[in-house]
Amino acid sequence: MNLFDIPAHLPFLDCLAAGLLRQMPGEEPAEAPERLSRVTILLPTRRSARALRTAFLRVANSPGAAAAADAGAGRALDRGCG
Repeated sequence: MNLFDIPAHLPFLDCLAAGLLRQMPGEEPAEAPERLSRVTILLPTRRSARALRTAFLRVANSPGAAAAADAGAGRALDRGCG
């Protein structure tokens, strides 16, 4: 089991999505959906699940969004968000 932290001042779901995509092994970003199918993410509500889905789309489709989520952080999902 791995535990990671995301500092409170950062956008949680964007950092979570960016960090998970970064943690997935493989060379091509297009492989991420298949690799993510092996991950279990437990969220408290349907609303948070929809918001995380939106965050994944935002991060996966826009390198600028991933950089914005990573800006100024330590290394979330690797000790922060960067």
